[in-house]
Amino acid sequence: MFGKDKGSLVAQLQKEVVDSGVPISDILRKAKILASQLKNKEFKRWIDAELRGYDSADALPDYRKFAPLNLGTFSGPFGRVVKNFPIPVALLPDIIREFAESNLFTLGIKELESSAAQLAKNDGLRFAWPPEMVMLAREHVPMADGCVLVEAWKPITKSQVDGILDQVRNRLLDFLLELQEIDPEVLESEGAIRSVPSDKVQYLFQTIIHGGQNVVATGTEFTQRVTQEVATRDTQSLIAYLRSIGLDNDSLSELETAIDQDGDQPQEQFGKNVKSWIAKMIMKAMDGTWQVTLSTAPALLKEALTRYYG
Repeated sequence: MFGKDKGSLVAQLQKEVVDSGVPISDILRKAKILASQLKNKEFKRWIDAELRGYDSADALPDYRKFAPLNLGTFSGPFGRVVKNFPIPVALLPDIIREFAESNLFTLGIKELESSAAQLAKNDGLRFAWPPEMVMLAREHVPMADGCVLVEAWKPITKSQVDGILDQVRNRLLDFLLELQEIDPEVLESEGAIRSVPSDKVQYLFQTIIHGGQNVVATGTEFTQRVTQEVATRDTQSLIAYLRSIGLDNDSLSELETAIDQDGDQPQEQFGKNVKSWIAKMIMKAMDGTWQVTLSTAPALLKEALTRYYG
């Protein structure tokens, strides 16, 4: 199943990713070489983000987000102290409640591996609330005996950290196995790795690494990619881009027909046949035939076609 010990990079990675004794941080560094061979920038960016940590919460994949418990220490008259008391976040103002309702793990994989080792020794870890938020929350979570909130935190559990590490390992394993399905020769030949079609690699990345969600469907990164890859009135660049985000050949042929039938259209306006095609693609997203989220599909199609029409 895994090829020879001295087989291709894919074979080596398959063997190591199922070995719990090999740190996922080491595996990702080797996978970065694979991303370079496959010439897939998004795969490489994901690996870089996992290794170095994520720059912002907006870029975090779902498997790095958790609904936490919030605990606090309350202090009152005569030296009274109440520790590890659950904070009722529903009583908090919106700006604090949004912060309290999610644990966002932006740390790099190596730091998460260290955290997992520390938690295995029963050493508690926590995300501390900033002092300013504690002060703002104080008047909203009073205790009956006059105790006030003096510190707050979100406990970090071993299951949360282990869950992130397992998700990264499992998604990379699935990606490698699907790569083998595309061309079994990738287990033996570096040349076969480099010859895997880029659109198929992109499809695997979007459907497996990010669980079917196109993470570049909104924001500047997505707009820049469309701008770079889709040229005005260039049908082939439009088709190549839509193929890279998972649309099948039949759907793309239907789009080419719809564009021809509509003829010339004013800039940023779609003809009735293209509009009908868009509706059909959204239905495919709804029933799972096109593996992107329903909320993402309209943005993907609108941005690409708007760029095409100028």
